[in-house]
Amino acid sequence: MNARGLRLVGPALLLTSALVALLLGLVIGGGADPRVTSDPGAVVRWGLPVAKLIVNLGAAVMVGSAVLAAYALTQGEKEFDTALDVASIGAAVLTIGAGVTGYLTFLSSFNPEVSLGPGFGQQFGRFLLETELGRVWLITTVMAAILTVISYAFRGWAAALLLTFLSLASLVPMATQGHSGSLANHDAAVMSLVLHITSAAVWLGGLLALVFLRPSAREHRLRAIVERYSTIALVAFVVVSVSGVARAMTSVSGWRELLSAYGAVLLVKVVALTLLGVVGVAHRRWYIRRGVGERAPFWTFVTVEFAVMGIASGAAAALARTPAPADTSAPALTTPAEILTEAPLPPELTLVGWLSGNDVNLLWAVVAGFGVFFYLMGVRRLRQRGEGWSGLRTFAWISGMVLLAWVNGGAVAVYSDYLHSVDAAGRMLMLLVVPSLLVFGAPYRLALE
Repeated sequence: MNARGLRLVGPALLLTSALVALLLGLVIGGGADPRVTSDPGAVVRWGLPVAKLIVNLGAAVMVGSAVLAAYALTQGEKEFDTALDVASIGAAVLTIGAGVTGYLTFLSSFNPEVSLGPGFGQQFGRFLLETELGRVWLITTVMAAILTVISYAFRGWAAALLLTFLSLASLVPMATQGHSGSLANHDAAVMSLVLHITSAAVWLGGLLALVFLRPSAREHRLRAIVERYSTIALVAFVVVSVSGVARAMTSVSGWRELLSAYGAVLLVKVVALTLLGVVGVAHRRWYIRRGVGERAPFWTFVTVEFAVMGIASGAAAALARTPAPADTSAPALTTPAEILTEAPLPPELTLVGWLSGNDVNLLWAVVAGFGVFFYLMGVRRLRQRGEGWSGLRTFAWISGMVLLAWVNGGAVAVYSDYLHSVDAAGRMLMLLVVPSLLVFGAPYRLALE
């Protein structure tokens, strides 16, 4: 398949498969069924999930292109400018999609009488400024518009790095409104959503950017870019999988609930992501070792990936509109301590509690996991070259990462809101012990070896 054909067929296949999966998911899960009361109409019920799908795809193009430019491309090369152009297009699509989604969300939430009069405009304005849900879409729309200008007007590696951080930050408000604060496991659900949305965007958007910059990249550069994207995709797949499991655990409490409509849509998403992770990584690695360039099999396989990614994206959008089968209501808070901390009191702290207590922070768990993995890969690379590395440094780095995850997700995290001594111990560990262990691990020296 030639470059022009891939640039047309790939995104078209992605969008088509995503829309088909979304519509089927809404039918199976009942996400667009009429309401018993205050039904906003079929246009809103079906249009809102479609608009959110466009938002997700636009955000993916913006974020993935920015990450690829900052990590895998060289300033001054044509493909670098192409990636930023693609990021600008994605940000523009996100701007329009977020604006439409905000409007349809207003209609869905309040079912007002649509008119051109000042009363309707005032209602919509109050929704955007005075409600949390409205502010989410207002902030997202404004940030996307700003990023459209930044990615188009400023070129250079520093601008690409700034665009990467800002584009990732622009996805956080959408993730925070994906789980109500009045429901159980709010913090865990929000963190899993943030990681899930951002990593999926980097994965999908990076592949789209790779296709669009393909005609402008020279043969040897294209191979290096694909290799670097493969690393990004592998990391993104791991984060998507871990965060997806954590998110599903907040909505599904048992195996029996997987037989529900929610479980059916979830299964479609799981199968699609598994296929992308296992087959995609294996094939990409296989083709990379044999060279890429204009070889048709590799790029034909990329178009197949687009179809599967579209199915996963559509299923994810439908899943967001499908009622969860598990009881997600938060437990009643009866004591002053529970009302103050907005969580049930943990059991009395004992010696066993120091080891068994957990309130896993997914962000720090992922950071620690990747920190240990990449450090060990660096040590392995040195040993393959016949060079040694201090076992004491390796032990210090792993201990520091494990301690980092434990302080933020173990017994210290559970009891720090209730016991001043535990809170003080956690701060001491984070300020003194963890940094000392990580510094002694000398990761900077390992990276330079």
